Amino acid sequence: MADIEKMVENLSQEQKKALVKKIKNKSINYVRNIDEYIPLASAQRRLWLTDQINPEAGNQNTAGVMIVSGAFDVDRMKDSIVRVQRRHEILRTAIFVSPEGVVQKVLDRTSLDYKFISLSEYKKCETYDCLNIQEILHAEGSRPLDIGSGNVIRLSVIQAASNKYYVLVALHHAAGDGASVSLMMDEAWKFYFGYSEDQLPSLSIQYADYALWQYKLLRSGAFEIDIKYWEEEFSGMEFGINFLESGGGRLGYARQSSR
Repeated sequence: MADIEKMVENLSQEQKKALVKKIKNKSINYVRNIDEYIPLASAQRRLWLTDQINPEAGNQNTAGVMIVSGAFDVDRMKDSIVRVQRRHEILRTAIFVSPEGVVQKVLDRTSLDYKFISLSEYKKCETYDCLNIQEILHAEGSRPLDIGSGNVIRLSVIQAASNKYYVLVALHHAAGDGASVSLMMDEAWKFYFGYSEDQLPSLSIQYADYALWQYKLLRSGAFEIDIKYWEEEFSGMEFGINFLESGGGRLGYARQSSR
């Protein structure tokens, strides 16, 4: 990344203008119907398949935790997260099987998996030590999310004391990564403290636009040379998936021989 930045810095003003123009010409610019089914991006397809192999694993989630000391309005935070969902389509997108295959669809409604836990009220638990905050956070962060219904995000608030809260946000990897959680929480706190939508940067592109752009690019023949290369590299190999008792999968291959 540093090398690229250095190269750009060394460009003349005319070269920089030409580069910006070229990037704009390559930008994603597809008009889509908000009600249409969108193909999955390649990363989403991989994550969806893993989810189907072991839906109860919960290892498809990424989570972030913040510790809040002092006065905290739980309902206001819930409302702030919902406003972030309305702003970002991927946070209210369902992934499911349709007659056309596995697709994603942006929902008009928001679906927030919310849970409030007060340690003072937890006298016993069936699955983990309720007084161990780390175990609670792990359990909440790894609890599976139902992406088929558009339930891709969870807000869990754990009240450890009268003025101490743990705010956990879990996100399915098909909807984002760790950087996405950080960005989402930054926007949620801005809403929490009174920002309006107009005070946040406008969004010229949504994830579904990228997925549609990638789908059309892959079918344009732009990667035929790359596909041919890897087909030749893997020629003569046999692939198989060995399913373990735990429900996970292990991919292995063996090269064919004349023996």
